[in-house]
Amino acid sequence: MRQPSALTVFTATILKEFRIFIRYRANFIGAFYQVALMVFAFYIFGNALSFRTLTSIEGTARANSVFLFFISGILLVIMIDVALWVPLNTVTNDLYNGTLEYLYSTPFSRYAYFSGTVAAAALQRVLFLAPMLALVIYFGELQKEIGLLLLVVFLTALSLIGVGIIVALSAILWKETSGIVQILGMLFQFIAGAFIPVQSFPNTVKIFAFLFPQTFAYDLTRYYTFQGNWPTLLPVLWEWLILIFSVPFYILVSLLLLKKVEKHSKTSGLHLI
Repeated sequence: MRQPSALTVFTATILKEFRIFIRYRANFIGAFYQVALMVFAFYIFGNALSFRTLTSIEGTARANSVFLFFISGILLVIMIDVALWVPLNTVTNDLYNGTLEYLYSTPFSRYAYFSGTVAAAALQRVLFLAPMLALVIYFGELQKEIGLLLLVVFLTALSLIGVGIIVALSAILWKETSGIVQILGMLFQFIAGAFIPVQSFPNTVKIFAFLFPQTFAYDLTRYYTFQGNWPTLLPVLWEWLILIFSVPFYILVSLLLLKKVEKHSKTSGLHLI
């Protein structure tokens, strides 16, 4: 039997995930309302809160600046949720259904399978990103910054594919990893600056936030959302380099973990218990 290419597996996985997406639309509707409620809540917060970092911004320190801060963060929060929870849920379902061992017994790229799962979920969430991006463009009155903002979101999504694969492989090795994923979600969102400016953190927490590339993704998003008036944590070029190099970094870590899972599957199997 001819071994299918990684591209074939990747494409077939995306098509499979979209078929499931079409058949189980209730999940999508629930996620849509969840995002809508989040936007509404942050609109209320935006009229009640103020950040010291925002008050120092000239030109964009309008009444809706806090709301704009939150909305620009949601652009990445949506992708981070996809990278953390979709692979975990997929692997958990495969374990319960008994299909994971079958997948590992066939001669195709497991990496392409896992990356296709994350990529499909990311493509589905574009339906959420479009209205979020429209709000950012409208309230931020963006023009030439739109392309760079989209590039930040794209590179972040690309790096999170590697994160998603790491989560999926970890779930295979240690089975119950939802607690770890919840901690990662907190770190990638609250500590990295999704909802509170890292610039306002104590120095010890700020140093900890610097360990995550997502911190600089949020920072660049705010920099372009506020038309270059946002005080970045590091020089803009450095933040771009960190974001770019995070893509091969996560891929390398996921490849190393994949080898460990391959060895585990041969010695211990991939059963649930």
